[in-house]
Formats: sequence, C-alpha cells, structure tokens
Amino acid sequence: MKLPISANVMSIPVDFEFPYFYHFPPFYTIQPVLVTRDKQLAQWRELILKYHTDLKIKTLVLHECPLWRNASIGRELSRDEIQVVMDDFVKR
Repeated sequence: MKLPISANVMSIPVDFEFPYFYHFPPFYTIQPVLVTRDKQLAQWRELILKYHTDLKIKTLVLHECPLWRNASIGRELSRDEIQVVMDDFVKR
C-alpha cells in the first residue's frame, strides 16, 4: 500500500525536462527482480542528479522533493520506497 506523501511537496519547475522513464508507471514501484531493480535505481540516481544539477539545487530535502510524485500519471513512491532509492543513492 502506498502512503501519501505530504501535500506540501514542492512543485516541479516547468522548464525542467524529464527523462522518458519518469512517465512510466512501474518506475514508481520498486521492482522485485534484482537486475530490473538495479536499472531502476540507476535511473533514480540519474533523475535526482540531473534535477538538482540543472536547477542548481544544492540540498535534497527528502520530504519536500517533488520527484517522488508524478501527478500526471497518478503515481508516487511510498516512504519505504523512497528509503530504498536513497539507500542506493548514498552507497553509490
């Protein structure tokens, strides 16, 4: 079950260009197959770095990061899934 993330999540600037996988619903569910999960987590790392680099954001505030939710497809990561993404991000 996905827990809603705070409604106070910042909105994403209009001028940021998202990669194709951002609009792919399975991207918002941590994949059970290890090879697929590794690729998915690599995409999360790429998205987080590109977003923060392009917009010159120096600090990632987890509970305010708008990347965890894609309202246009009605998908978002749960808090546990965010933790998986961030654990991978930190160890790489």
